[in-house]
Amino acid sequence: MNILFALDKYSFKMGGASLSARTVAQYLSQKGYNVTILETANGMDSIENGIKILRRTLPHRGHDNTLKTIQHNQDWQRLLEREIPHIKPDYVLTQGYLKIGTVQFCKKHHIPVMTFMTGLEEFHPEFFFKKDPDTHQFNFWNAKLSHKLKYHWMTKVLHLYQQSLKDSTVVIANSHFIKNMCKKNADIHADVLYPPINFNINLNQKKKTLNTGPVVFVKPQKIKGVEKFYQIAKFNQDIEFLVVGKARSRHKKMMKSLSNVTLHPETEDMVSIYSRCSAIIGPALIPEPFGRVFVEAGMFGLPAIAHKTGGIIESVGQGGELLPIGSSPQLWGERIRKVLSDKSYDHYHQAAHHNAQHILRQCENSFDKLLEHLN
Repeated sequence: MNILFALDKYSFKMGGASLSARTVAQYLSQKGYNVTILETANGMDSIENGIKILRRTLPHRGHDNTLKTIQHNQDWQRLLEREIPHIKPDYVLTQGYLKIGTVQFCKKHHIPVMTFMTGLEEFHPEFFFKKDPDTHQFNFWNAKLSHKLKYHWMTKVLHLYQQSLKDSTVVIANSHFIKNMCKKNADIHADVLYPPINFNINLNQKKKTLNTGPVVFVKPQKIKGVEKFYQIAKFNQDIEFLVVGKARSRHKKMMKSLSNVTLHPETEDMVSIYSRCSAIIGPALIPEPFGRVFVEAGMFGLPAIAHKTGGIIESVGQGGELLPIGSSPQLWGERIRKVLSDKSYDHYHQAAHHNAQHILRQCENSFDKLLEHLN
């Protein structure tokens, strides 16, 4: 069977969605499927692990993501018209912002298509402004003028996204949270396939993590809560933190001013990071669709201290402390100390590892369901 995976990012090394796509593609290839990737990227076509990767660029369409989404999906359909006759797929997989054009093309040509849902941008205009669509309702009359001017195009994009879900043969959600959002906001049934996580470790022999290492914060971005993290670290200078990933110069300067914060550049070697840390912190401002880093960290027995929202609730489980959004830096410090205390740490350590085992084994079972859909 010929499988085409059409998406905007596949070769991108640091993104969770692209990492999941690569794992799915490699799994299908190992099962004997003829897998081709069509992605938007610079560079030459290549063959990696038996998978043919076609890299194509789309025209520059300005910096407004709303209009770019509409225009690029029109460009993408024209590109598919050129490429599909050579690929001849029996089934198409898609994710990311180009799923609109991919599903429209597949519907027109009667090709079954599976859509992977990995985000919240399909559900509410507030998400365009990086606000939690579950707790914030968009009020047009009280909105900023710039938001009012974009509102027509945002609602158009929301309609296109949700229509692509309705027209998909199968919808796959990366968490029960996203599955519920699909049902609540678009009346779409989705099956859950947790994001595949591949680390070369024995799940039954967890790392002997100590509660004396730093607390790690991954991806110091605004929506990941970097400014909230700064407040927490500043207020609790007796706690050592390690920040991993690229940060804006302003945020980097803020964090460098704190003696209890160490910065580490973006890295693919997260095994060495988790091996030296005691816990992980997640003060994200919006719901994580899943929360891959908490499961990764849990594989090493790292408990989490994070916001109680979105897919984080699933990815952390009982392996940590979850706080309401808006919690004070003082409360964050109290919960971190509770987790790291000699009295509590072993309990959280064991629970974090158990939760990671549970999710990864569910993921392995989900691959069987994926094959059922394709066959």
